[in-house]
Amino acid sequence: SISIRSKEVAMLNARLSELERLLAKSNVSPSKAKTTDLKSVDEYSSMKEENRV
Repeated sequence: SISIRSKEVAMLNARLSELERLLAKSNVSPSKAKTTDLKSVDEYSSMKEENRV
């Protein structure tokens, strides 16, 4: 149902926010960031968009 789905999305958004905070805190050097797997970045972005729906 919609209420269950909205709870799932809320939990995912909370987890996503937590991960974003951890990512912001971790000192990733620019050179490492450039070599990041672009596919995983795309997957992350699409997941983030799906969670906003």
